[in-house]
Amino acid sequence: TPVVNVSKQVNAPNQLMSGKTSGGVGRNIPSSITRSTPAAELTFIAGDLVNKGEIVPVGATLKTGPDSFITLLMPNGSRATLPSNSQMKLVSFRDTKGKDAVLLDLAAGQVDARVQHSDDATGKPSYRIRTKLATIGARGTYFRVVLPDAQRTLVGVLEGTVAANWGADKSLSDDKNTGSQAGQPSAALLSVGQGSVLQMGTAPHQAVVQNLLPAPVFQEANAPQNQSDVAVRWLPVAGAAAYRVQLARDADFDDIFAQQEVAAQSELQQAAVGAGDEAYKAWFTKVAKGSYFVRVSAIAADGLEGLFALSGFTRLGYAVSGAVALSANKEQLEFSWTVLPSANYWLEVADNKTFTNVLLSVPQLLSNTVRVAALPPGNYFWRVRADVQEHGQTTTVVSETMPLLVGGVR
Repeated sequence: TPVVNVSKQVNAPNQLMSGKTSGGVGRNIPSSITRSTPAAELTFIAGDLVNKGEIVPVGATLKTGPDSFITLLMPNGSRATLPSNSQMKLVSFRDTKGKDAVLLDLAAGQVDARVQHSDDATGKPSYRIRTKLATIGARGTYFRVVLPDAQRTLVGVLEGTVAANWGADKSLSDDKNTGSQAGQPSAALLSVGQGSVLQMGTAPHQAVVQNLLPAPVFQEANAPQNQSDVAVRWLPVAGAAAYRVQLARDADFDDIFAQQEVAAQSELQQAAVGAGDEAYKAWFTKVAKGSYFVRVSAIAADGLEGLFALSGFTRLGYAVSGAVALSANKEQLEFSWTVLPSANYWLEVADNKTFTNVLLSVPQLLSNTVRVAALPPGNYFWRVRADVQEHGQTTTVVSETMPLLVGGVR
């Protein structure tokens, strides 16, 4: 039986992720998959333990729930990643002559496809993703297909070119599970940075091509994330209704382990970053020590996801938090903070959250406490930078911005 491999699969970020990753083979699967097991009866569901490299036969269905992800690795190196709340069936990956002919039926959610280039002289797509409304084909590219509801199919191209065809592709041979809308297909050729929204009930059936929203701009891209929680900040994108933020262990995002969607214009997610700009912010908890990648994309009002910005960050597992007390008899403020190994510190006090106007700066502190003359009454903000020496390298750990209220009359 032809098979593909589950190359990466993880579940919620608060579960253990090691050689046996969280996520995995679902309850419908027998204890051992043999050639006699009907593939149509197999459903792989993220949520139970599975070894990387689990075999997925043709005809099997894959599902993900909230905060779970699956990536399939095809024999030719092509990949398909299912993010949260998605369902897909592997219909085929070889044609009758043994050539690459991947066909995936997307029933719900989304699939991100990275397709190896095909040298097929006929020029036919070697990789197809099919929904009830359309068939999307490519010979070598990176694209995504989304089913936001039963009435629409969204297609976005991140690399290369794809062809989106309304209706069924009659050249495909499968188990007759087409379900495509009747009618004469209408094709659209989409290039990198373009997308299309295929809508049920439009007349005539047309795949209208439009430009994807541009990639957001990170605020403090590639900065270390050594505070207690990982904070991702980016500037707004005109026309965005929401943003998708994903964390992964690899730059190709085969090994995604956390995701958030942030609504545009959400006051709870906005934070000033200086110079009149505002940045959106997403927080991720329980991220262990290590090196990671983050990407952010803007989503238009029609649901079409745009190009993504990519950044990396390291995490030492150190965090700095602090407290401040007023010594009234000596008119002094005493700052104290977390002790970190082999570190020196830098205290900063400003009159705004963005620290564009620093009022007090005390560098090269070897102790985790310092006393300074009390400031005039008012509202202030303070933070501590710690330069940590580890394995012959210096990494800067920055505390969260902490409020400081100085009262009284002087």
